[in-house]
Amino acid sequence: MPDRPIESAVRELKFQIDRIPDLRRMPEESFDLRLASEAFPEFVLRGNPVHVEGNIGRQGTEVTVHSRISYELMLECGRCLDPFPVSGEVSEYALFLHRKQGGPTYPEHEQYGDDGQVNLIPWLRELILTDLPEYPLCREDCSGLCVECGDNLNHGECRCARR
Repeated sequence: MPDRPIESAVRELKFQIDRIPDLRRMPEESFDLRLASEAFPEFVLRGNPVHVEGNIGRQGTEVTVHSRISYELMLECGRCLDPFPVSGEVSEYALFLHRKQGGPTYPEHEQYGDDGQVNLIPWLRELILTDLPEYPLCREDCSGLCVECGDNLNHGECRCARR
C-alpha cells in the first residue's frame, strides 16, 4: 500500500492516517483544490468555491497541516439585510493528535479519533468562520432599515419619512 494519500482523499480532504506521508521517510503531500459550498454542510457558505492549498504530513500519529485558504463569499449586512461580497485569505498551521477513546483530550490541538481518519473540512470551516467579520456591514456608513416601515435607507428616504 503506498504511503501517499489517494486522489479521492485529496478531493474530500479526508485522509486516512496510514496513507499520510511519514515525514521520517518522505516529504509532505501537497494539495490544491477548490471546494464548493456543499463541502460545508453544517453552515451555508454562499459564493465562489473556496480555494484551499497546503501540505500534510505526519510523524508517527502526529499529523501536521499547513494550509492557505482564499474565499469570496456573500454575506448579509447586519443593518440593511442586503447581500454583499466579502473576500479574505487565511494561512494556518495545525497539529492533529490521535484521541484514544476514554483517553486524554488536547483542547489546544485538533484531534482525530480511533477510526484513523483526519477530516480537514471542520477545521477549514472554523478558519473561515473566525476570519469573517463578527458584525458584517455592506459598507461602514450603512444606514440600515427604517424602524417604522422597514425600508432600506441606503436606497433613499423611506415611505414614512414625511409623516
